[in-house]
Amino acid sequence: MTGSSTTFCGALAAAALALAVAAAASGAPNSAHASCGTFTGPVWTYVNPMVNPPNQKGTKWKLTAKGVSCSFASTWAKKLVKTPFRGEAVTKFKTVPAGWTCLPGGGLTGGGKGTPGQCNQGKKMFYWAPAVS
Repeated sequence: MTGSSTTFCGALAAAALALAVAAAASGAPNSAHASCGTFTGPVWTYVNPMVNPPNQKGTKWKLTAKGVSCSFASTWAKKLVKTPFRGEAVTKFKTVPAGWTCLPGGGLTGGGKGTPGQCNQGKKMFYWAPAVS
């Protein structure tokens, strides 16, 4: 391929990707993630050098759901968040919703008593994380 052919193909691929993203964004309402607000849970600590103050601590957790009710997501997130965070590779959830796969998330530091995470079942999902400012 010549340089202009490669550039044209790259531009064509970028345009196709942009159209696919736009189509997905305008999809059916059930494909949207719903903010389920916050809930109070175990203490978390978080370090983000891009904000002031960089060391944050709290007990508020934010919850988001897709394809399931906020009530269902809240019930399970409030149970799962109580799992002590020991690092992404070693933190395990003992009990999860039947038929669901749940994995811990990261971003917490040593003082965190709770675990962020995400649960999936096909296209359904919910996730919770520290409500950092």
